[in-house]
Amino acid sequence: MTQAYPLIEPYSTGELKVSDVHTLYYEQCGNPNGKPVVFLHGGPGGGISDTDRCFFDPEFYRIILFDQRGSGKSTPSADLTENEEYLAPVPENERDDMVKAYHKLLNSENDDVRVQAAKAWSKWEMATSKLIVDPADVAKAAEDDWANAFARIENHFFINEGWMEQGQLLKKENVDIIKHIPCIIVQGRYDIICPFKTAWDLHKNWPESQLRVVPNAGHSSREKKTLELLVEATDEFRRLTWE
Repeated sequence: MTQAYPLIEPYSTGELKVSDVHTLYYEQCGNPNGKPVVFLHGGPGGGISDTDRCFFDPEFYRIILFDQRGSGKSTPSADLTENEEYLAPVPENERDDMVKAYHKLLNSENDDVRVQAAKAWSKWEMATSKLIVDPADVAKAAEDDWANAFARIENHFFINEGWMEQGQLLKKENVDIIKHIPCIIVQGRYDIICPFKTAWDLHKNWPESQLRVVPNAGHSSREKKTLELLVEATDEFRRLTWE
């Protein structure tokens, strides 16, 4: 049975200024001379955690993690500026009503309204993320700063539909661009946030990929069997020919 790697501390942390407004927090762990791997955290807006370092063999990989704009230790927290240019291409009639309603609340000028909406949004996701609800995850949603960043950034992505047209990732001309890249899709059978159908559709259109289904898991990468399969995948990638 594959286990997560032991928790390690970064050998390097820093801040990367990516615009006049945003500065990203990043950290590097593992082998400074190893094969580089970049970890993109969930949410969007969730930020990285210490356990995200444990998906990768620290003796083989140079593990690079970062908090996306506005989340985690990146600054300014929960800031959505410099994303507004992407709003125009998204047709209003393609936006879900609940997402639109929360968008209004999460961008309210009233701090109390914004924070309460953020907590409600975050609590719903934390309560549905795992097959067995984890009280610690639900409690995280009660933290003002974390919930505000998580909910506002995630909602911002959702209301803009990820700045992609419907089915963009499944189009043959787009899959053909990346089909040579080794891909392992790990999907929880009972994921109600990103349902199984999404992984199945991607795999059908990208037959070179491998689909590994976790029969007793939901959405979270930190559920026991999901974590095991993700670590197995990163271990398998060690055998690739690196150029």
